[in-house]
Amino acid sequence: MKKIRVPLFYLAFVAICFAACTSKEKDETAQTPILRDTIKVAVAEQYIANYGPHAGKAIAIIDTVINGKRVKLEVESPNSRAIWFSLTQLRAFVKKLEKDEGDGVRFYFATYNKNYPDSVKDKPKKEYWGHNTLVMVATRPDTIGDRPIHKDFFVATGGFKPRFKLDKPGGFIVGNPPENRGEMCPPPKACDSTGAMLIDPSKPVQ
Repeated sequence: MKKIRVPLFYLAFVAICFAACTSKEKDETAQTPILRDTIKVAVAEQYIANYGPHAGKAIAIIDTVINGKRVKLEVESPNSRAIWFSLTQLRAFVKKLEKDEGDGVRFYFATYNKNYPDSVKDKPKKEYWGHNTLVMVATRPDTIGDRPIHKDFFVATGGFKPRFKLDKPGGFIVGNPPENRGEMCPPPKACDSTGAMLIDPSKPVQ
């Protein structure tokens, strides 16, 4: 049988290419973010069910006309238990954070006003009035003494005076967007109709 001789430079070239590909794979793996603190579906369902009684009811005051008279009615409905944000919105958060050298986002539990007068332009959808929502605030790394913290930072507007001095401008407070980019549920009552699968519609909050 005739032996096939492979030139040494060819073997060296293959070895270099293999090493480069391996190094690239390692680099890409190192850059891939790790999704931590994942939980099983059954655990998620239980935690979400546990929150149900705490969600309570949403109370909204609606201006309407009955028998020719303008009256205000108090409307009660199941409160929100899920909020959806688009990938576009999330990317915008991350892009803004990176630009402003932020380290994360703090989520504040909040509630929309029960009523909004006609003079308010940037009000949420009427069916969201009185419902739970989220207010998201950019944070930067800081310290109190020797203890590291994640400090809220945002551009102060409307006469607001922050309790601390911002070393750099920027940041954001996201909440109550007029176009309601954060899709909430309830409403509607059955959240699986919006794609939220971990809220059991057979177990409504009493």
